[in-house]
Formats: sequence, structure tokens, C-alpha cells
Amino acid sequence: MALLQGTFSSTQSNPAHNGISEIIVSSGTHAGLTFAMLAHLSHAYKTDEHRNRWLTWVCPMHIGKEALAQFNFDVLGMRILHPKSAEDALKLFRDALAAGTSHTVVAHGQGFGSKYMPWLNNAAAIGDCSGLIIRQGNQ
Repeated sequence: MALLQGTFSSTQSNPAHNGISEIIVSSGTHAGLTFAMLAHLSHAYKTDEHRNRWLTWVCPMHIGKEALAQFNFDVLGMRILHPKSAEDALKLFRDALAAGTSHTVVAHGQGFGSKYMPWLNNAAAIGDCSGLIIRQGNQ
């Protein structure tokens, strides 16, 4: 994985389809970076390429509309799923990838190990979407 500006790294596992990318956020990185990126993605449903497809966020915390508005989220272009457990988060992520209703599915997770990547990449190919895993680095 290549380090980008000292704050996160990204990998793209299979260029044949959109596939799964991973961002590893360093412990000093402010949540604003993640929110700004997701806010940008929430507007993608307006583009011809992503027309009528959601940004789906498997989010472990409850976030109000006020917080989303602070970062310019388009709540009409997104849906938020709240997992009940780590296992539930992985299943929600996989199901949302495969559903074909999202342009991008985002999840926070430490438990999304490399052994799940073929399974998740297959789901992204089925749903013709991108997956993004955001996790805290070990530093």
C-alpha cells in the first residue's frame, strides 16, 4: 500500500471492475477528512454515470442530519445502515455491494481482513459498484 500525504493509504484490488479500496486513517487524522470525502460522494447520484444509485454508508455511529449538513452531505443521495455487530457490518457491507443500488458502499471496520476481500470484490462486481473500507491504522 502506498502512503498518501502521511494520512491514509489506499489499495485497489481489481481494476477489472470497481472493486474494494481501503483507506487506513492515521490516529492523528481528523474525522473531517472522512466526512468531506463521503459528502462529496453523496452528490454522485446526480451524475449521468451514477444516476439513481446511492452512496450507502455502513456506519457504526448514529449521526444526525445537522452533523451531515455541516459537511454538505446530500441526504437524498445516500442511505445509512447501522450494524448491530462487527459480523452484521460485514454482512450489510457485502449485501449492499451486491444489491446493485449503490454507486459506492462505505464501511468502517477493523474486522474486514484480507480473507474477506475475494468475497467482497465478488459482491462489488455483482452490484457493479465500488466499496470503500475505512479503518484506523495501528500507529
